[in-house]
This record gives sequence, C-alpha cells and structure tokens, in this order.
Amino acid sequence: MLEPRLLSNVPDVLVRGRLFARDHFKQETAMAKRKTKGVQHVEERIAALKDDIDAIQDDMKGLANGVGEVALEQGDEAKAYVDDAMSDARSYAGQQVSAAQRYAQDRLNKALKDAEDMVDRLSDEVEEWATDNVDTARETIRNQPLAACVLSMSAGALIGALLLRR
Repeated sequence: MLEPRLLSNVPDVLVRGRLFARDHFKQETAMAKRKTKGVQHVEERIAALKDDIDAIQDDMKGLANGVGEVALEQGDEAKAYVDDAMSDARSYAGQQVSAAQRYAQDRLNKALKDAEDMVDRLSDEVEEWATDNVDTARETIRNQPLAACVLSMSAGALIGALLLRR
C-alpha cells in the first residue's frame, strides 16, 4: 500500500496537475487561436494580393488597348500629314513645271525673234550688196558673155543634181 504521507500530497498533486493541464490547454488554445488568426490574416493578405494582381492585369490590358488606339490615331494623323505633304509637293512640282514651260516658251520666242531680226538684217545686206554689185555684174557679163553662160549652166546643173537626189 501507499504511504499516508504520499497520500496527503495526492490532492495537491492532482490540483497542480489539473491547473497545469488547464493552463496548458489555455496556452494551446490561445496559440491555436493565434495560429488561426495568423493563417486567416495570411490568407486574407494572399486574397488581397490576388485581387491586386487581377486589377493590375486588367489595367495592363486597358493600357495595351489604349496604346494601340493611340498608335492607330497617330498612324492616321501621320498618313494625313504625308498625304498633305504629297499634295503640296505635287502642287509645287506642277507650279515649277508651269514656270519652266513659260521660261522655255519665252526663250524660244526670244530666239525666234532674234532669228527673224538676223534674217531681216542679212536680207537687207544681201539686197544692198546685190544693188551695189548689179552694175559690176552686168558689165562683167557684157565683157565676157561666154564665161557667164558656162557659169550659169554649171550653177543650174549643180542645183538640178541637188534637187534630183531628194
């Protein structure tokens, strides 16, 4: 059997064991609650992060669409600018061609007028020479009629040969 001295300590040991078990249970429960709260807090943070990532993805999709739209708008603006520039260039080229045509026409008209003036001057000089030398030519033909006939027939033959070639 058990000693009485040991038995007297039994209720005290039981009370202490019970207190220890109760304290240990409270500590375990509190720790479990803290763990549960910690896990819930971590899960809440993970859920918030997932929501933030989803929002960022949506924002990125919207940004990509916006950039695409802006690029299309700027492409359209650039095309319109190039079209305007091409139209201006065509107009300018047309004006330059017209100016070149007017310049060429003016130059041709001046050259034609200069040629007409030269023909008039030369015909006047030939007429004056012929008038001055007709008397001399008549006198030479009267003095040498045979040479004048040979010379005229030679000139006629030469002109006839030139005309028959064509």
